[in-house]
Amino acid sequence: MKVCAIGLLAILFFACFLALSLATPNRIPQDYLAIFGDSRTDSLNMSFVGNWPFGRSYAVAYDQPREIAFISSGGGVVLLDVSEPSQLVEISDMVRTKGRVFGLCYDSATQRLYVACGNGGIEIWDISNPAVPGKLGICDVDGSRAFDIAVFSNYAYVGVTPDGFQVFDVSDPISPQLMAHVNFEPYGARRLAVSDTFAYVLTSGSEFHILNISNPISPLRVGRFQFDPPWANIRDIFALNNYVYINGKYDDTSFVMVVDASTPANPIEVGLYEVS
Repeated sequence: MKVCAIGLLAILFFACFLALSLATPNRIPQDYLAIFGDSRTDSLNMSFVGNWPFGRSYAVAYDQPREIAFISSGGGVVLLDVSEPSQLVEISDMVRTKGRVFGLCYDSATQRLYVACGNGGIEIWDISNPAVPGKLGICDVDGSRAFDIAVFSNYAYVGVTPDGFQVFDVSDPISPQLMAHVNFEPYGARRLAVSDTFAYVLTSGSEFHILNISNPISPLRVGRFQFDPPWANIRDIFALNNYVYINGKYDDTSFVMVVDASTPANPIEVGLYEVS
């Protein structure tokens, strides 16, 4: 009898709760409505107004003339005065982006910071006053995710997944224009490096492609390097003077590899350092 009584009380409680719910659907406190308004009928007109962006760091850039370091942090960038290495001083944390920051590139000639922020594309920020950075424009990657960026002269080279390699004319930072695209589906371009007239594009975990960008609006595929073992997970890539430096991992071994790309059609591994 005691069990039956408890069960009956539970049923009555549920019935009362259901009746109250049906009598007051979508109830919102009046003080909330007075302050914020009723947005239930205006959900299609919402806009981004701000966020708390800080989190894991994936990228860093450096302004050598002014000794300022740019440190990615979740969906934002922190600017640090590193003129005194033993006492870093925060200048600003007001670079707030619409996506997680995966790549950074700073152009000291124009004092602009280019931010690859995933679904948010590429954001271009004016850092002429480091204490008060201002957003200038956005390179739209049309539903893909921007993972890395390099900037030379008036062109921005962007690694995008799953789409591929994109080139933007950023001579007008307020209205950048897409000028070229190289398809690397289904993997896209995760990391890239640019040196002289070549771009080195990491497309999957086990290979990178070499593009001739002497004509930025018409990049040409000229070479490809396959890692051994093919299941290696490549994490970053850097290029200088026809050499490509690669950081990665396979099984339980981390490594740095050096590839001679002086002959783009036939890049050759010339050095390897492993850490188990």
